[in-house]
Amino acid sequence: MWLDAKPLAFDPNCNHLILKNIRGFVTLENVVDLVSEGLSHFQQADFDLLSIDVDGNDGYLAESLLLAKFEPSVVIIEMNEVLPPPIRFAQPYLAEYVWDKTKNSGWSLQSLADLMERFGYTCVCCNLQTGVNA
Repeated sequence: MWLDAKPLAFDPNCNHLILKNIRGFVTLENVVDLVSEGLSHFQQADFDLLSIDVDGNDGYLAESLLLAKFEPSVVIIEMNEVLPPPIRFAQPYLAEYVWDKTKNSGWSLQSLADLMERFGYTCVCCNLQTGVNA
């Protein structure tokens, strides 16, 4: 399933049994409901891969899903690549946040690693030099 506020450029005739696109601005207030909606479409209770890239509130959304007892095998989260460990930074949560093209946003790698460790996950790689994912 793919959750996004923007329309996707994909074939609308794509097999709905393998792809579900849910349009909506994802927030703490709706992320669990949106994911649950997508899972019910596939008659599933959980998912294996979680990838979050929302340009700021990524850590908060991951925490919400994990607190709701979802247990993906692999998690990929966008991070603020200019804040290396051991710097801890998490921008304040704002439901309507839209990236302002500055580097004063998102979560540092250390803050994401700390969050994910609480749920039994370990950071195994990131692309600090070329991108913003852990």
